[in-house]
Amino acid sequence: MAESEFQDLLHAAEQLSSDAMGGGQLPRVERNLRQVLEASQELWSRITQTGGQDTQAHVLLGSKGVDLPRLSQKLETLSARRTFEPLEPTPDTDIQSFLKNEKENAILSIVEQTHEAAFESVRKCQWESIRSEWKSAKSRAMAALRSGSANEFVDISVNEGLSYMEDDAVLHGRSALQRDELAFAKGLIERNREVVLGNEASKPSLVHTFWNIAKELGDEKTVELWEMVRCVVQVPYAAPKGGPVATRTSTQFSKALVTQARTYLEERYKTYMQSVVTSDIVGVRLGGVPSTMSLVQAFTSVRLGSRPLHTLGSQMSYSGRQEFLLGSSMHNETGMEESPMIDGLPAWALVFYCLRCGDLRAALKYAQQAGSELEEVSKVLKECISSPSGSLLPKHDVQVRYQFRRHIHNSPDPYKRAVYCVLGGCGDGMGRGFGTEDEGVGGGLGGWSGVEGVLGQTSDDYLWLKLTQIERESGIRSSIPAKGGLSRGATLQDLQALVLDYGEQHYGASERPHVYVQALVLTGLWEVAIEFLASRALPRLQSNCQAVHLALALHQLNLLVLPQDSKAPLMVADPADPPTIRRLNLARLVMLYVQHFEASDPREALNYYYCLRTMEGDGENKEDNLFIECVVNMVLESRDFGLLLGKMMGDGCRMPGLIDELCTPGSGADVARKVAEAAGKRCEDRGLFEDAVELYNLAKNDEKTLSLLSILLSQVVSKPSNPIEERQGTGRDSRSVRGIEEEGWLRERLKAAIKGVQKRAQPVACTTETAATFHTLCHLIDFFDLYHSGKHTEALELLAKIHIVPLSVDEIEECIITFKRLGDEICRNMPDILLATMNILHEQYNKARGSDPLSARFDEGGRDKQLVQLREKARAITNFAGSLPYRLPGDTNSRLVQIEILMH
Repeated sequence: MAESEFQDLLHAAEQLSSDAMGGGQLPRVERNLRQVLEASQELWSRITQTGGQDTQAHVLLGSKGVDLPRLSQKLETLSARRTFEPLEPTPDTDIQSFLKNEKENAILSIVEQTHEAAFESVRKCQWESIRSEWKSAKSRAMAALRSGSANEFVDISVNEGLSYMEDDAVLHGRSALQRDELAFAKGLIERNREVVLGNEASKPSLVHTFWNIAKELGDEKTVELWEMVRCVVQVPYAAPKGGPVATRTSTQFSKALVTQARTYLEERYKTYMQSVVTSDIVGVRLGGVPSTMSLVQAFTSVRLGSRPLHTLGSQMSYSGRQEFLLGSSMHNETGMEESPMIDGLPAWALVFYCLRCGDLRAALKYAQQAGSELEEVSKVLKECISSPSGSLLPKHDVQVRYQFRRHIHNSPDPYKRAVYCVLGGCGDGMGRGFGTEDEGVGGGLGGWSGVEGVLGQTSDDYLWLKLTQIERESGIRSSIPAKGGLSRGATLQDLQALVLDYGEQHYGASERPHVYVQALVLTGLWEVAIEFLASRALPRLQSNCQAVHLALALHQLNLLVLPQDSKAPLMVADPADPPTIRRLNLARLVMLYVQHFEASDPREALNYYYCLRTMEGDGENKEDNLFIECVVNMVLESRDFGLLLGKMMGDGCRMPGLIDELCTPGSGADVARKVAEAAGKRCEDRGLFEDAVELYNLAKNDEKTLSLLSILLSQVVSKPSNPIEERQGTGRDSRSVRGIEEEGWLRERLKAAIKGVQKRAQPVACTTETAATFHTLCHLIDFFDLYHSGKHTEALELLAKIHIVPLSVDEIEECIITFKRLGDEICRNMPDILLATMNILHEQYNKARGSDPLSARFDEGGRDKQLVQLREKARAITNFAGSLPYRLPGDTNSRLVQIEILMH
């Protein structure tokens, strides 16, 4: 029993020991009992001296790591005497305090004055510095304008130059077109004018026109784009049955496009070579007749010459692109010693640069001059020159590639390897990269084991090498390769797939859009290039403007592939087309481009819409083309019918509008009539009857014009013409007054429209019912004009002529029959007509009854007879109102009866 209790006690001791060693939340205490007692007494004494609040403050700040006693000591040592505190008022008898305050006031005033003086000095120095800089800039500008003599200046008068804006180019305010946009718009207008006159065949294409405009504008990138487009479209584009898709995928077109793309790149390299030769005119060796051979020899002497080979690893540029040459992989002295020399220059280098310029004959001459070592190359070049396709026979092509792999592949001469690569297409996989400017050799031309270091890392060089691999014979066609691969015998579609596979990110298209656009244009991916320029290229390149005009130029040549639906996205891929074909929605592109200047430049907008005339519209009338639909939308948006469609004159003749400029002589009226008819129908559907009346009048649709006029007239026929006079002296609120004014103005506009219809020289072509309703309303509007102006006798005479209100009991039956034939436009105004007539009769009755007594004594019988006649007319009106087969407003009959009673 004692042993078990001892075990429990030992276990409890061990537990306490483990807790004391740090197992709990409190730290281990390393003090003895005496030290703990002294610390407790000290703490108790401090608490009793400082109080409860200080204790709580100590606990709070101590938990945050703040030593409050030390902080208190630091605060006690601080002194506020170094700061400027407000002076306390002192009594006059306290001399010591008074002197102290005066001293501090003096110090404060001196500090403030010094601060203000320093600030003013800094401000003066700043303005003096600015004036000095302006004087210096002015002196430099004046010095630049001075000629040889000190007192003579360069003539800076502005000469009169070519303006891209005609006097009537901007019809409404300031043009929203920029300089480049206005220049291209003017070129399009001139081209459309030739199309209208039938002279399109004798004039150059839109590509040539826009190329000339780009040269006049002088922007380097724009000129480069249109020069490239002008070169690649010089291909046979006679569309077969399949349209642009069949043309673009045909063998003849592909071969011609590859040839033109290579020609463009070769001409650009010639320009680069010429610039290199010109820049090093001291060390170049010129002579002989200017030709490709002399240019290549001079360029090679600059690139190679007598300098050490390892020094050629430098950076060169052409056309704004960087070319990187690596000396270690480009040359070695052993390799160049093996190359035969021509005039001190390596023959292989001369042959290669002739091939890069596209001059096979010059390459053949250099190969022949080199002797037996280039005999095989001479034979290959002769075969390429004699071949219509410019390529080797299949068996000879195989021999060249076999020889390259067995012997030439390991040759130390890079130019020898490059020549065989170009002639035989012997690259290893051709491309683990696609020639971006800022990539190294491994990412650029590294896949071409024979040409690395010979050509630079530009997209021009890489694309040219790719194009040399395109199979020119129609018998060989490979499948679309994987990314980075393009084998011998590949087609243009394979190269297009490779370009699309790399995409914008590989080219860095956001920073260098022109490089990506060049690859797309030269490979025939024109829709992709246009979509990129219109959507994602930089605004500073005026890319949207160039995209629209590039699309219009290609569409004119029937080379642009369009979607079947004009409401499709900007670019779509049709599953029925080949994988590399994209369809561009030209209609959407033109509409998006035109919308920002449609209101300010209507003539230019119409000319852009005119380019859509060959496309089918998607409106209700399937016979209308897209040009008509765009003009209809433009007419409805601008509401300037006279400017766009012309105007009807008083004699019924039509004054031409802007649309007549885009119609053949004599057909402008028909086109304007078609547009006005479609626009009028839309206005009618929207409830814009006034606009519809004007448009139907231009369309010479008299039935619609008169029927809509009748509807509008029926709403205001009984209203006064002068709303200002009507509202004077009334207590109506502003909203009701505004409604009266709008009705009066509408009435005046309708009266002007009526006069225009009535002055026509030609007869109105409409149904009898429509004409009768319109003419009756015209008489009624004259009736109410007379009524409101107080000419009651003339108003009754006019009402008697139209026979719609009986003025005697005998006419009631006849007027009821006439009422049944009247249109609803007149019937709804019958209550106002009856009340106005009854008011006239009552006015005449009061006037006859209240006439001069002296005159009435001698004409008693005549006055009584007149009063009786007026009562008979009033009774006829009330009887007629009660017999009408039409439900009149509830108070109309009562008011008529009341007025009749007043006449008895």
